[in-house]
Amino acid sequence: MKYSKRQYEILNKSIKLIAEKGIQSLTIKNLSKSIGITEPAIYRHFENKFEILKAILSLFKDEIESNYSHLKSPGLSPLEKLEKIFDFHIEKFNSNPHYASVIFSEELFKNDPKLATIIEKIMLFNIEKTKKIIQEGQKTGEIRNDIKTEELAIIFLGSLRLLVKEWVQGNFKSDLLKKGKSFKKSILKIIKNNC
Repeated sequence: MKYSKRQYEILNKSIKLIAEKGIQSLTIKNLSKSIGITEPAIYRHFENKFEILKAILSLFKDEIESNYSHLKSPGLSPLEKLEKIFDFHIEKFNSNPHYASVIFSEELFKNDPKLATIIEKIMLFNIEKTKKIIQEGQKTGEIRNDIKTEELAIIFLGSLRLLVKEWVQGNFKSDLLKKGKSFKKSILKIIKNNC
């Protein structure tokens, strides 16, 4: 979905507020103060707080889907596709640390079934697309097939998630790009067929 410049500003400020002060700080009043516009001006762009949170998750979902669509380029091997997925996530979160704080804070969304459903759809989408790439690699012999496809997908995505979550918990102090580059080599070594 396309958003206006003002809507992007509202979404980015919302992400920053949540990351810095928690979900309770995301009120229309606090948001209007941090942006420097009136509360009614925010309501012209988003009906309520729920719509803002939904838009944040939708933005992330759209970016992930766009990234997967770029993997259809001919000539990319399954391992190269997995590398690109890994790089996309690491680079996305490194350049938007507050985004990672919000996306990986399940407690923000668990009390709202509609938001929890969006998070679940994002996770399932990631798992399904990753499974297809792994299956492709297993068929060509590039990726090991002595471990179930779904388990390899969870190992891959779960490891990526834990790496970013650890970075968030450490207040972004470590070098995510450097750590991610090293970690990517290790995780692909585990997944790769060494026969």
